[in-house]
Amino acid sequence: MTCIELHGFRIIIIVLGRLFQEQGLERFEENILNYGKDWVIELDGVKTFYQELPFEIDNPNSSSVILRKRLSKDSMPGECVNFFTAHQNVRLYVDGSLVYSFAVPEGYYSKSPGKNWIFFELKEEYAGKELSIVLAPAYKSKSTQLPEIFYGSKAEMLIRIMKNAAMLMLLSVLSFLAGLAIVLISLFLRKKLHTSVGLLWLGLFTLFYSMWSGLVANIMPVFWGNALFFSQISFVVFQLMFIPIVMFVRYIYTSGDKGTYVMDGLCLSAMLVALLSAILQILGLKDFKETLFLTHLLCVIGVLWGAYLTIRTLIKKRTALGKNTRYHILGISILLGTSVQDFWRYYNGSRDVAYFTRTGVMIYLLILVAVVLKSSVRLTKIEDEVDTIKEIAYQDFLTKLGNRNAYEAEISKLEKRYWKSMAIAAFDLNNLKHFNDIYGHSRGDYYIIICSEVLQDIFGRKGAVFRIGGDEFCAILKNVSEKEYQNMKREMEERVESLSDKFFEGKMSIASGYAQFKEEVDENLMNTVKRADEQMYACKEKMKKKQHSVAK
Repeated sequence: MTCIELHGFRIIIIVLGRLFQEQGLERFEENILNYGKDWVIELDGVKTFYQELPFEIDNPNSSSVILRKRLSKDSMPGECVNFFTAHQNVRLYVDGSLVYSFAVPEGYYSKSPGKNWIFFELKEEYAGKELSIVLAPAYKSKSTQLPEIFYGSKAEMLIRIMKNAAMLMLLSVLSFLAGLAIVLISLFLRKKLHTSVGLLWLGLFTLFYSMWSGLVANIMPVFWGNALFFSQISFVVFQLMFIPIVMFVRYIYTSGDKGTYVMDGLCLSAMLVALLSAILQILGLKDFKETLFLTHLLCVIGVLWGAYLTIRTLIKKRTALGKNTRYHILGISILLGTSVQDFWRYYNGSRDVAYFTRTGVMIYLLILVAVVLKSSVRLTKIEDEVDTIKEIAYQDFLTKLGNRNAYEAEISKLEKRYWKSMAIAAFDLNNLKHFNDIYGHSRGDYYIIICSEVLQDIFGRKGAVFRIGGDEFCAILKNVSEKEYQNMKREMEERVESLSDKFFEGKMSIASGYAQFKEEVDENLMNTVKRADEQMYACKEKMKKKQHSVAK
């Protein structure tokens, strides 16, 4: 762990300790003074006295702005002057001597040092001397934003900053956890929960958004320094998060639609803009902030296109608009609305440019969770019903073996490369009509069930057994030779004979035939089935003749 990180953690521990003291936050707020009164502002050599510092001043030449004020003779050592600065090189002088500087660190190609909270600790020798704050805009602008300046102890300033950022950071953390959960669900439970691919894009957007939201809360540099690093990362993350939200909207609205080309174009443009911005930043030609308007332009196009898609969907499906679609439209509308508000805040100099969007994202995530859970429950019920229908469609009711539908489906799905290892065994129950006519269909059903259990027990070990007709069965076998089949047939005949003597007056028997796939005679497995049937019918005829000869 670096020295900066250790220092940051020490500050956090000290601040948290102060937070839980009995005096409470209110007392600390009372001890923080507004230090924005009675300043002299110097711009282009012209000095102007202000009783209260304005929010911004006109600065058409983007010149350095100098704020001057005489420190009180009663200034306490250890107290500090605190303010927030964004994209300004800052220097502090006491009676003309440089005592503090916030500028671009060495090794960075950047015009701006980023955004940061400035803490200037006062010393005893500063009392009664003139404090000068020089604000040099990093970028050209017609006006310069002036900071809101406070005076008090550093610990109390930190508590105030943390208090103001607490809810913002909490929402960012919750959004990050929600995004992570959505990504994991879409990757590992998508089929089980019947979620769409679009959910993965929403999860990625939420992760990027939560990181950007936490970064623009401007709390990280207070404890870990390196304001420029966090500032640049926030720009990169903002550019990247545009891609997954566009892909999500693409899946929600325009999958298989001509509108897909527009969304794909926006994504490609966003990637090119991100790449161009990174190259210009690395080369020191343009900062991320200077090319950010390109991403904002894409966002505006995306918002307009999203609004168009929403209106189009409402018009086209106004009579058949499902509840889930309505919820999606509501969530996206809220997200778009809050994004527009934060765009306006950004271009009007607001320090927190994710103020409304945080709420919009959380509302939409809650809506989405409700929709996903509801849809998952409904689709799970449908899947259960489909399984039941499949069971009815592919299972023989009496024997619980696969029926003719299942048999034909199994034959058709076997790939040609596996045919060489396949064999077919065909079976027919002898004298079934006799038992139905003499003893009734219940006895005939009993005959069928007993034989099906014998066939499944013996041939089911090497393949799948199906009942394909009233008294007809078939087994699809794998890697079963003629010799192995004969052994299995002999076992089948012995078991059937023992059961026949006990329950069916010696009249229960099964005719069978076997054929193994041969490339030289079989074009496909159905030819193999035909040869197995021929053997089975030959066996049946032989068994009939034998039965007649015994009867004589």
